[in-house]
Amino acid sequence: MVVLLMCSCSSKEHNKNMDFEVFDIESSSSDLDIITQIDSISYVILDDSFEESVFSEISKCQIFNGCIYILDFEKTKTVTVFDINGKYLHTLGRKGNGPGEFVCVFDFDVNESGIYMLDRNLKKIMHYSLMGKFLEEFSYLNKRYMVNGLAVTDDKKFVLGMDKERGEGSPKLLLSSQDFRELEYLDTFCEFDTRGELKLDAVKHNGDKIIFHYPVSDIVHILDTSGKIKKTMKISLGGKTIPDNMRKSFEKLEDNSQDYIYFYDTPFITDRYLLSVLSYHSRQALLLWDLRLNKYFLNEYTDGEMYDINKMLFPVFANDDIIVCYLNQYLYDRTKNVVLSEKQCKYLEEGGTLLVVYYLKK
Repeated sequence: MVVLLMCSCSSKEHNKNMDFEVFDIESSSSDLDIITQIDSISYVILDDSFEESVFSEISKCQIFNGCIYILDFEKTKTVTVFDINGKYLHTLGRKGNGPGEFVCVFDFDVNESGIYMLDRNLKKIMHYSLMGKFLEEFSYLNKRYMVNGLAVTDDKKFVLGMDKERGEGSPKLLLSSQDFRELEYLDTFCEFDTRGELKLDAVKHNGDKIIFHYPVSDIVHILDTSGKIKKTMKISLGGKTIPDNMRKSFEKLEDNSQDYIYFYDTPFITDRYLLSVLSYHSRQALLLWDLRLNKYFLNEYTDGEMYDINKMLFPVFANDDIIVCYLNQYLYDRTKNVVLSEKQCKYLEEGGTLLVVYYLKK
């Protein structure tokens, strides 16, 4: 069920009343069979034969023009690039304080104009060619504060996800020039928005869309690649509605999370599917929602129970053709129906991370 409503949440003239569509999961059918959506499953070994290619976790993943881009927020603190078959190509930048160097990359984006990496510590965005050559960088020191998310438009403007800096009316989602001049406030903070909780990957390219979701909110913005909001979705996930005073305090919400359902990660939204990991009554759950059929699949991850590879693991990338998850030794030991080659098993045993690619039926 979809209902068109008006949303007003602004104390600043830049943020106009915006239309949004309400998507209510309780009006949808829960009988989507996820197995019937999958055509086949394959596994990709990511080449770890070079010291620079070894990472510890997939903090964010993009697949663009036949290359796989992986941000590791824990170990390498930068973006490592592989070809579509997992062959190592290059790692971007190096640690330091000079041009093209970083302390820790918090977010990144990639499009035809290159790769852009956000370093919150040095307060800059670095621009590399698709071949990995450093081109230029853009400093927002003393210009912008609390920049925590990044997407880049087709004409090289920046879509910036912000954390709450000055209270109500300050920008939550901002379209800026490369010198960080304000072009448009796409969304602003309200009284009950959570402070200081913008997660990694809150802003992300998803095919021909840019998706933005602020933690605990039930509002998701869908932008086109020029940085204009094309649709705003208000998504009701069922269960009890989170009270406004609970949304304002993330710690309070976590202490009472058994009562509520909300987005744990920013959802992937394609022309057909909404895919996300949810906080589901203090546990995690995978939601795959077919927006055309108005049917969904919900898989709750329960402590002590085995995962099922056929019902997907934790997604790191999705488009209309594939959904990509990851599999390390920890998950492998807790997942059933996994059929791997001897080489793939050894790779996991030695600390590697496989990409699990689910090819979707047309």
